[in-house]
Amino acid sequence: MAAEEALALQRQEAQDRRDAEVEAARPRVDLRVEYVRGNRYRIVNHGQASAENLTFVDPPALARGLTEVINLAGNEGHYFNVVGASGVPVPTFLKAVWDGQTEPVTVRMPPV
Repeated sequence: MAAEEALALQRQEAQDRRDAEVEAARPRVDLRVEYVRGNRYRIVNHGQASAENLTFVDPPALARGLTEVINLAGNEGHYFNVVGASGVPVPTFLKAVWDGQTEPVTVRMPPV
């Protein structure tokens, strides 16, 4: 009986390793914000997976181009503007969600 339990445990551990390898190899979205110039930025998906129906959670009040729904395939980008004003600085990060990623992901804004 102990040998059967040990064999079952070995099989489960092997399956867990295979599952982890498959998950690690799965294409992912990798969003990064790049500074362009002035008030202009670009969000780029450096990942292999597409970010479909990408939206930003609570975009900055003085932003243009962050309120619409965006689709970004791998290596695609989307331009947007963020203006800082007295008392309302340019944010240090944005939060985004997309199909398959319902928990907001923090995307760092580059320093200017």
